This record gives sequence, structure tokens and C-alpha cells, in this order.
Amino acid sequence: MSDASEKTEVGRLMFEVQKMMRQYMQKHFEPAGLTMPQGSLMGVLMENGGEMKLTDIAGRLCLSNSTVSGIVDRLEKQGLVKRRRCEKDRRVVRVGVTQKFMEMHNETVRKVDRIFENMLSSGTHEEIRSIIEGLNILKKLISEHTT
Repeated sequence: MSDASEKTEVGRLMFEVQKMMRQYMQKHFEPAGLTMPQGSLMGVLMENGGEMKLTDIAGRLCLSNSTVSGIVDRLEKQGLVKRRRCEKDRRVVRVGVTQKFMEMHNETVRKVDRIFENMLSSGTHEEIRSIIEGLNILKKLISEHTT
């Protein structure tokens, strides 16, 4: 396989793995009434102290403000997040987590950990180490072009 073909294969495999993981995770989150975009938004909020501007969430998720607003609408109806207007600039909408969100998030983290443990349970220690090393290399290479 040529050097260019191998690089293209990396992209193809990444896409396939991402699709498989999204399908697997969605199957496990449906009973909780969560979609993958909602779960992603929950993760971004928690990585950033539990409250963010809606526009910043959209940027982190690579989604439009209107798409994120729709996701927030559904999470708000479930009592998981609250919107509030910034006092200094009323145009700015901040999204913050609720206590119900915190409880669900803690359970979600445990569930995601179990999902990954289950997905990778048939791998040997050496295979898992190789995956970690390969992903770290990939992350480094990609970050050189995104920063």
C-alpha cells in the first residue's frame, strides 16, 4: 500500500470506528431518553465547569447555534439544564446544569466506562496498549493542523 493510500485508510477507519461507536453508544443511551448529541453536550458542559455560553457550546461541538439551542430545549424540558441571560449583555445566553443533570451525568460516566470496558474486553493488554499509543500519535498529528 502506498504512503498516500495508508493515510487515506487512516481516515476511512476513523470514520468507520466513529460510526460504530456512535451506534453502540446510542443503543445504550436510548433507554435513558438521551441522544448522542445530548450526551455530547452534557460532556462538554461538565468539562467546562457546568456552565457555558450557548455559542461556546456550539463551537466545541462544531454545531450551529440553532442546533445547540434545539438540543438545550430538549434537555431543559427534561429538567437537566437551565438557560439564563447574562446580566451584562442580555444577548448572551448561558446554559447551566441542574442537580438532576449532575445525578444523571455521574451515572452516565459510569455507564460510558462500562461500555468501553465491554467493547474492548476481548482485546489483549498489548492490543489495548497499541490502541492507546496509536491514538495518542494520531491526536498529536491532528493537533499540529488544528491549532
